[in-house]
Amino acid sequence: MRPSWMPDGLWVADLSLVPRSQGMPTILLTAALALRVAHEIIHQYEKSLR
Repeated sequence: MRPSWMPDGLWVADLSLVPRSQGMPTILLTAALALRVAHEIIHQYEKSLR
């Protein structure tokens, strides 16, 4: 999900990661992407606690 060239700890949840329109309202795509990134951040944080 996170491009390898991005610094560790930096997460992006905007439409710059999507190369073109996906055929749905933009706000829905942005919200879905933000939720996925949030879940991944939580997963990585929990993993670092172990």
